[in-house]
Amino acid sequence: MTGSSRARRGGPGGGYHGRVGIFTDLNLNGRTPVRVQPRNGEWGPLGVPSTRAKKIQRIIAPIAFVVVLAGLSALFYYFYRILIPQG
Repeated sequence: MTGSSRARRGGPGGGYHGRVGIFTDLNLNGRTPVRVQPRNGEWGPLGVPSTRAKKIQRIIAPIAFVVVLAGLSALFYYFYRILIPQG
């Protein structure tokens, strides 16, 4: 087996070895040593959302999308019923 096929699969010898799922690692620093991570604020860069805030946004965004889509669908159906006479 060649090295490139191992890297694609994520097997031994290269590739991605982390877990994959809804809540993948949201820490953008990854495995970098602490000495090379940015120190703009007390605990990290200013203005960057925390990992907890990112998780909450990943849950709220699809819910908000579905609610807005359902509201628009109901509104369009309401106007359709008004504009098209039922006989």
